[in-house]
Amino acid sequence: MTIEQFLILKYRAGGFTQAQTAQSLGMTRANVSMVESRAKRKIANAKATVRAYESLFSKQTVVIPKGTRLQQIPSLVYGSADRQGVHLKGNLVDIIRIVRSHGTNLSKNGVTVRAVKFEFTRSGLMSLAS
Repeated sequence: MTIEQFLILKYRAGGFTQAQTAQSLGMTRANVSMVESRAKRKIANAKATVRAYESLFSKQTVVIPKGTRLQQIPSLVYGSADRQGVHLKGNLVDIIRIVRSHGTNLSKNGVTVRAVKFEFTRSGLMSLAS
């Protein structure tokens, strides 16, 4: 955003009309209108870019119920990711490893001893929710 765009938006946010803004900045009203329009378009595009970027890191959660067999967990996680349109970066062995790495806190004798929450991002990164 240029300084000119910033100043116009500042004046307009302060309650100035386009004509008053133009007079204060030594411009025509038509020029103020054009510059203001471009500035607002740039802001809208920037907001869309930020939303798209943040969506890469927003997390989806899938809850694996207590008593679920370890072999069933990958299909539950993959099913949830598929419904969200996310391609996970990991395979079924990685998912089981994540659960087993927490020892008896999460599984015992091949079944979960409590509900397990998996999270995954839009970019496909997955982890165990805290």
